[in-house]
Amino acid sequence: MTHPDESSPPVAPTGNPVPGGPDGAFVRFTFEGRQYTGREGETVAGALFRNGVRTLSYSVKYHRPRGISCGRGRCVGCLMEIDGDPSVKTCVARLHHGMNIRRQDFRPFYSPLLTAAIRLLPFPAGFYFRFFSRPRFVQRSFLGTLRRMAGVARIDPSRGRPTSTTRDSNTVLDRLRRSYDVIVVGGGLSGLTTAQAASHEGARVLIVEEQPFLGGTTLGEPGSAARRDALIASVAADSHITVAEECTAQGYYGDGRLLVAGTSGTGHALREIHGGAVVFATGATDVIPLFENNDVPGIFGVRALRLFLERDGLVPGKKAAIFGTGAELTRAAELVRRHGIGVATIVDTSTDEPSPAATHQGGRLTRVEGGSWVCGVTFETTAGRLVVPCDLVCVAGVPQPSFELAQQAGFTFSMVTDDIEDNWVMRPTERARLDGECALFLVGAASGNNDSAGAAEDATTTGRRAAGAA
Repeated sequence: MTHPDESSPPVAPTGNPVPGGPDGAFVRFTFEGRQYTGREGETVAGALFRNGVRTLSYSVKYHRPRGISCGRGRCVGCLMEIDGDPSVKTCVARLHHGMNIRRQDFRPFYSPLLTAAIRLLPFPAGFYFRFFSRPRFVQRSFLGTLRRMAGVARIDPSRGRPTSTTRDSNTVLDRLRRSYDVIVVGGGLSGLTTAQAASHEGARVLIVEEQPFLGGTTLGEPGSAARRDALIASVAADSHITVAEECTAQGYYGDGRLLVAGTSGTGHALREIHGGAVVFATGATDVIPLFENNDVPGIFGVRALRLFLERDGLVPGKKAAIFGTGAELTRAAELVRRHGIGVATIVDTSTDEPSPAATHQGGRLTRVEGGSWVCGVTFETTAGRLVVPCDLVCVAGVPQPSFELAQQAGFTFSMVTDDIEDNWVMRPTERARLDGECALFLVGAASGNNDSAGAAEDATTTGRRAAGAA
């Protein structure tokens, strides 16, 4: 079934299991007045995509289409209204029977007309922050108009308290202690290794992991499967380690205090938890560089693409253009081919150490074609312009250490430059520091260490240091 506003049919999923009930039951849900079928427990965004719905929201300013993007609830491309609750992150929210889903586009009729008119005038960027500020009644009227034009979401005051969009079966927050010797934020290989090392030193350890599984970005990587599975089994059998899956460290508030969000017996909840030492094993994110139309749906970082392919069993394209550099580029090419996706081209942005996986060396993506979805790309390479039809773009450049929590905790970062501007990333200038009596550490990709062997040794050392400090 294809939604009327979508031009392309849904892509058939792989044979990978989709998270859900033990019987893989199919359920019915409603999207903007029409009935659809999905699998119990799969992501809402994934269920919509399988039914041909690619546009999940629209940009506030110019009403450009937005679709599945990060897969981790970190961006705003998939925010939708579910059962009356606004701004639900549908790439992580789970599908249940009877859900009523709709896009959050509640703008007045004059909004697109006025926006189109404004774009024709030579207003400077960000003019709405500097104009119409005096007198006060003009400012109030102007800002009120802008808010209505944005049409991001609406709240029905007659509904009272919003309901939870997830089941109440996950009561992990209710079981957590108020304090642990060591808190490890992130359940990837580095986080698991750190927790295991700290436990061996006698520390009580909490692992906070936002995904419903451990292993991080090694999900689906054949070369890491044995080590990952052994670590997960070891952690599960360790009585000194508590794992809080599908919980997010929302913020660091000093002196070892973390605000953790998850679900409890009463629905969504927040809990403040204290650690004698806190280790940030938050991994890294993919940087989407600047190029024309870099916001068109169908552009994914390799980590996001891995989640959709391996976690959701969702194949968001049939032919991919891949670009990036180093080991990330090689892993991206292997991931795409392993799932039966055709490769349109593989462009290595570097000329220093060319990747054996690349079909073109020394190139830069300059433009993406497409409206509601990618349909082609243009590269400028050392051999000239390269125009490639595709329906999927995978970015596999230098990863950016996840710095949000670490920066809140006082870690400093600086820009690491490169001859290729697309490869510029922020890296921490320190890997350990004290916050009052609490010892703080960065480990793994969060510290800028992307070498798996070196990261394992570093994680073991960090776990021992954290236990000692606590």
